[in-house]
Amino acid sequence: MASDSVSRIILNLAGQFGIIDLSEADITGICLAIATPVRKSAHMAEFAALNLSLVFALWSGGKRGRALLETAFVMAFVYACSDEFHQLFIPGRAGLAADVLVDSVGMVIVTFGMHFYWKNRKET
Repeated sequence: MASDSVSRIILNLAGQFGIIDLSEADITGICLAIATPVRKSAHMAEFAALNLSLVFALWSGGKRGRALLETAFVMAFVYACSDEFHQLFIPGRAGLAADVLVDSVGMVIVTFGMHFYWKNRKET
């Protein structure tokens, strides 16, 4: 599982920087404990990147202002919903509304970040 490898890398880095002492730690147990947050954080980052990509694509297509941010957000949100719907048909997977909310956190961060960036840029 990819999140297990990433969790191990995070633990090793934390140990090397002296954030935690890994000498007597249960590495496997810690990896299991942080696997879900690592996976969910990756989804937030992926959907933030998707939303940002859509913002740039729509910008180059001529959209501006609030309509630009709203359109990009809705497009990314619909994709997140369709991804969860698709998972309903995959054995061993579950399509969950909670996962759409997790994905939406990344989209919200980009939407507000771009809004405040453009607002502050116009004022200066």
